[in-house]
Amino acid sequence: MQAGETTAPRQEETIATITPKTAPPIALKMLVTEFDQALAAAEAAWRQGQAQGAIEQARRAIRLIPDRPEPYRWLGNGLQGQGQWAAADRAYGWALHYRPDWAEVWANRGTIALQQQDWATATTHYQQAIQANPELPDLHLYLAQSLCQQCRWPEAAAIEQALQRNPDRALAHLLQSWIALDREAGDDPELAYAAVQRSLALDPHYPGAWFQLGRVCFYRQEFREAIAAHQRGLTLAPPDPGVQARALGAIGNCHFELAELAAAADCYEAALRHQPDEADVHWGRANLWLHQGDYEGGFAEFEWRWPNVLPRRPFQQPAWNGEPIAGQTILVYAQCGLGDILHLARYLPLLAARGARVVVESPQPTARILAALPGVAQVVVQGAALPAFDWQISFLSLPKVFTPSLAAIPRSIPYLSAQATDWRPEQAFTFRRDRLHVGIAWASGYQANRDGRRDYHNRSIPLAQFVEHLNCPEVQLHSLQVGHDAGAIAQFPQVQAWHDRLRDFADTAALAAQMDLVICVDTSVTHLAGGLGLPTWILLPQMPNWRWMLDRADCPWYPTARLFRQLQPRDWAGVWQQVRPALAQAIDQWRSGLGPFGPRS
Repeated sequence: MQAGETTAPRQEETIATITPKTAPPIALKMLVTEFDQALAAAEAAWRQGQAQGAIEQARRAIRLIPDRPEPYRWLGNGLQGQGQWAAADRAYGWALHYRPDWAEVWANRGTIALQQQDWATATTHYQQAIQANPELPDLHLYLAQSLCQQCRWPEAAAIEQALQRNPDRALAHLLQSWIALDREAGDDPELAYAAVQRSLALDPHYPGAWFQLGRVCFYRQEFREAIAAHQRGLTLAPPDPGVQARALGAIGNCHFELAELAAAADCYEAALRHQPDEADVHWGRANLWLHQGDYEGGFAEFEWRWPNVLPRRPFQQPAWNGEPIAGQTILVYAQCGLGDILHLARYLPLLAARGARVVVESPQPTARILAALPGVAQVVVQGAALPAFDWQISFLSLPKVFTPSLAAIPRSIPYLSAQATDWRPEQAFTFRRDRLHVGIAWASGYQANRDGRRDYHNRSIPLAQFVEHLNCPEVQLHSLQVGHDAGAIAQFPQVQAWHDRLRDFADTAALAAQMDLVICVDTSVTHLAGGLGLPTWILLPQMPNWRWMLDRADCPWYPTARLFRQLQPRDWAGVWQQVRPALAQAIDQWRSGLGPFGPRS
């Protein structure tokens, strides 16, 4: 047999072609004795850490009696000890061929699948092992690990059994931390933190637990602690390029959140030296470069979102990258948030200007306002059948083609229309011009996934703070908030409620156009107001989205916007200290009829 082969031996490979069925009694006894000796030697070699010896003795036993399961187990163990995963798995397969209910061998196959990061196969093997012997140690633990790696959180409840069976195993508490942090609904960062601390208390040299502590601290916005945890993990982890790249990328993300851009850039570069195709690191570097205004490099890196961050749509038509397109139809589709669509809608007339017939696939809330854009031939609501088209491009890829630099940003403002609906808010409310009408939006769009929740909490401000700092006799507040947080208005009669009348962004645009000023957090209303060319004040966290860049009060994308930034993480009080005097000045201008907030005719 060649090294690594595990095919069942041929008859002629047995000693003197004697098999248990044909051998005379004395020869049969000698055969069995020699088989038992080889089998015992294989086991002894394995238990002494001699993988090659285990392989040789197991093969000897197989040549003697090829249809017994035991030698295939020790052959598999020896091959596994040498890292010959595929050959070991085949050996275990032969052991199970002769003994299908062997829990230990199913567990070994699960371990191989875990090593190869084949999580689904590992899950199947561990389930088979549990079915054969649910009392075998660690099975529930490793089953939970494979389920966690697939984000199968409801099924990963097996972790509870694993914890009950293995309360002193660091891995069990690590998995509990994973589940508490990563499950789609009901995440519990505090439980995640406590569980990973228990894991490290049991095994302070466990690199995976240090990396998990870094992740938990990142989502707790404890970035210095996260950096220290990842660095400790790096000192303990084996020199695997993927592990090194992911850890350095995570450290870079922490420096980025602390606005330490040079340190973040160094980490990303180091990570990519270890693993040049680590997509999450390219994604982080894209954000860094875009914040710095390097649009040519940043938008190119942004394409690394395929398919790790976003799945590719299975179109047959080619993706458009700036080729001549006159006389052809292009589909622009959305795999992004509503604010992204409203921000990037400015590019649709530019496609039409190149002679293309522009078809847009849009979520329902943005469909009518996009249909009113010059050059848009057709809008298809997501889920409806698409017409024929020649090219396709994601909204998020349009800047790569059209905007290689800050100077190339399309600045034709307004590009959105307040006339995309027949609803007229002035027919439902008298906008008396004896006060300043201020539209507000206090919450970012809510998403159930972990990163979406993080953005939501970082960007959103309680409505009570808007009322506390903006409500005064000279100001009438109007809610432009829609979606998840719109109902909070019920507690604040000082704010005119509109959410039950806003069917989509076409209606919201008609309402926003009645405002003297819009004050909002970073949310879809921000891009609507900016695209309408309205005076817009945007309240931003210390490390905002890339569109708002850093250390500037204006925005190159929206000339009528003014930016108010946190100086420290989570410091909205400092932002309101900037807003209040600005509002007082705006009121003075409005009273005197000067500036953009003067009375309307």
